[in-house]
Amino acid sequence: MKHRNITTLKYISLFGGLIFYAPVALLVRTRTGMTYSQFFVLQAVLSISIFVFEIPCGYITDKIGYQKTLILNSLFTFLARICMVFAGNFPLFFIEAVLEGISIAFYSGTMSGYLYQLSEEHFAFSLSVVDNYSNLGFILSTLTFPYIYSAWGIDGLLVLTALCSFIGFLLAFHLPNEKRHPVKKKISFSFHLTDIPISLFIGIINISFLIINFFYIGILTQFHMDERYMSILILLYTTIQLSVSKLTQKFGENNLFKKIYVCSGMCIFCIFSISLCRSRAIFFPMLILPTLLSLLNVYFEKYQNNYIDYRGYGQHRATILSCYNMSANIVEVFFLFGSAKLKNIYVFDIFTILGCIFTIILIFILIFQARKK
Repeated sequence: MKHRNITTLKYISLFGGLIFYAPVALLVRTRTGMTYSQFFVLQAVLSISIFVFEIPCGYITDKIGYQKTLILNSLFTFLARICMVFAGNFPLFFIEAVLEGISIAFYSGTMSGYLYQLSEEHFAFSLSVVDNYSNLGFILSTLTFPYIYSAWGIDGLLVLTALCSFIGFLLAFHLPNEKRHPVKKKISFSFHLTDIPISLFIGIINISFLIINFFYIGILTQFHMDERYMSILILLYTTIQLSVSKLTQKFGENNLFKKIYVCSGMCIFCIFSISLCRSRAIFFPMLILPTLLSLLNVYFEKYQNNYIDYRGYGQHRATILSCYNMSANIVEVFFLFGSAKLKNIYVFDIFTILGCIFTIILIFILIFQARKK
């Protein structure tokens, strides 16, 4: 088993998770007069930015190494947070989305490839541990949210988030360099039919997390609950997410496809439960959905890395992972622009659309796998 110390990586994840404005992330935009349609356009701009920079950033990663790329990721994250502090209109939010897109493009594939080198055999567990530190940061920022919001308002939340991003940037310089291997062959990767399900799946997982992050607060407003209750909801579901590392240990990391199918089915059930329920019972699927998605994500990331090794592209891991994520962004862009075209969309309808797309993609993958056999 490849294994090296990931302590610094965990602390970077911790400070990256300190997003103090998370409970009112949608309000950060709408307080400036932005509509839901404009919000979806901004998210599409983010996805397009990731799409444009995915392959160049993946190529840079394979050239300069994972550690230096994570420094660049932290730098652009900090710049995006600074832009968010001063954003008061659509053009500035547009710039922030582009900077965020570049940051994510540098992160995409890099963190997965870096951890895969550090802990290949127990990759899913290691990834879930690093994610847990991000969740701990999220919990801490959520616990302090009501006090900071009351004292300094949304501007105070944004400034503190930017400060934590800067600390994460400084910590990135202390990450250990990974072991570099000489490139023995020039990359000649091309997309095959077998790559389509991977891209679709990444896309729907990313969209699901986006919907949770921005539209859970919309459900609270439908029940006439104060927006500050969002911090309690985030605290609860993030605490439950801490169980993902224990779940990966309990269920192991073999038979990945079986685990992926089971997790997907449970996610779809929760999504449709949210879209159809009109009572306070809705909070049960809302609380467990993020954990199911996180568990699904760590298993699927291990599958991607295993598949790259199977095809013999391990030395170009970051570039290939970026290819998958780039094509997944196409799915996100279509979803976001399609949602932006819907006028006066009801928050529960968003979850209905999400559940239908998730189901279609899962059926497609099941059919595809059956034909492969």
